This record gives sequence, C-alpha cells and structure tokens, in this order.
Amino acid sequence: MSPRTVFITGSNRGIGLGLVRELLKDKEIETLIAGARNIDAAKDLQDLAKSDSRLHLISVDVSCDESLQKALKEIEGLVDDRGLNLLINNAAICPPYRTIDPPNRAVVLECLNVNAVGALVTAQLFLPLLRKAAAHTPGSTFSASKAAILNVGSDSGFA
Repeated sequence: MSPRTVFITGSNRGIGLGLVRELLKDKEIETLIAGARNIDAAKDLQDLAKSDSRLHLISVDVSCDESLQKALKEIEGLVDDRGLNLLINNAAICPPYRTIDPPNRAVVLECLNVNAVGALVTAQLFLPLLRKAAAHTPGSTFSASKAAILNVGSDSGFA
C-alpha cells in the first residue's frame, strides 16, 4: 500500500528531484508536495507539475521558522483531513569546508542549522499532520502508508 500524501523538502535537484520523479510513477499517491527554497528557479519541478496535477510546488526554507510555518499552512490546505502520510526531509546544503581550511564557525553552524536542526524542526511542525494520517489508516503496522518521517542524508551533507 502506498502513502496517499507525501511532502519532500529540497526537491529542486538531486535526490529530492529524483524522489519526486519516482513517486509520481506511483498512481496510488494522491497528493505529492515538492518543496524548495526557490520554486521559481526549479524549472524541472515546474515541468513535472504541468504534466501531473497531483504534484504541488511550495516554497520552503527549512532554516527559517516563518517559511516552515507558511509551508505547513499551505500543506494543511492541500491534504485536509487526510493528513500527511510521509514526510521526506531531504533539504540540505554542502558548503565548501575542509578541515585543512582555516576554522569558520559560521559555515559549520549554517550547515548544522539546515541539515540537522532544519530536519528536526520540520518533523516537529508536521507531526500533527502525520498523526492525523495515522489515525485514518487502519492497522498497527509501521509503514509509509500509515505515517512516517524519512530523513535523507549523505556523507557530503557535512564535510
């Protein structure tokens, strides 16, 4: 069984865009929401949205609480009482930073803020929508079709 409603952060390129493309192949998904900091520049996402009405694009910056709150309100309107079955925290940055470079606390803190704190705060804010979806899905199994959070990471997420 597939999730009915999905939200992916950092969907404008790379893994996030790939996930959007793959999830659109699943006809059981009713609402797929792709988030990115700059939706206007996300041409690939815009093209996909034009060809599939299930795909909704929203602007979201996971390092900005105001942006996350705005995204939450938009997504609440899209999923209604169904809630959110799957949250994929994919948004991340990979700033150029090597241990042989001079220390730069600001770069390290920005990376942690986006890659770790951003995922945590996003999960906290969207938890009520996940609980709503879980309440509407029968059974006690743990799965993305009921409600789940998937945190995507890579070894380049914090170099």
